[in-house]
Amino acid sequence: MAKVTLTEYECRKNLLPDVCMKCGEPADTRVKRNFSWYPPWVMVLVLAGVLVAAIVALILTKKMSVRAPMCDLHKDHWSKRTMWTLITFGILAVLGIGGIVILGAVENGPNKDSFTGLICGGGVFGLLAWLILVVIFQSTMIKPTLITDKKITLVKVHPEFVRALEDDRAADEDDDDQPPPRKKKFDRRDDDDDE
Repeated sequence: MAKVTLTEYECRKNLLPDVCMKCGEPADTRVKRNFSWYPPWVMVLVLAGVLVAAIVALILTKKMSVRAPMCDLHKDHWSKRTMWTLITFGILAVLGIGGIVILGAVENGPNKDSFTGLICGGGVFGLLAWLILVVIFQSTMIKPTLITDKKITLVKVHPEFVRALEDDRAADEDDDDQPPPRKKKFDRRDDDDDE
């Protein structure tokens, strides 16, 4: 996978090539994606307090909207990952609540310690499995590594998309280098010959 920097002008004017950002095949649709980014060093501020880190992240967050060209197979690239992250977290939460209910039901039973260990161990294992799933989703997703007022840098895009974008940019530069077509001067002698 490759990395690409898009200008705010290209994104705003929808000037991206019709090549799927994910697989490099011809794009069938444009998916509007609102990207946001803040400097990674902000996470270090969690050591000073979660509230401090959250406030600094909110202040430094940059946003840019991109109408990403995608094929039919990848048009749900971001929404599927979000959906599965939320669904698996919901399942984990339901299992956790169910475990607490079971512990309450066997409060004074002879197997309370066994259930407590099983439920706590299962909860820790489930949370770790969910975190691994989230990391896998994040590592395979097209996402920004930098957003400024004028540019956005995306990673995990297909090299064919990058190549098509570079070709489009080169063609635009060639068009800019050409002088505008000259208007033909009116020649009176040509009109006289027609009469």
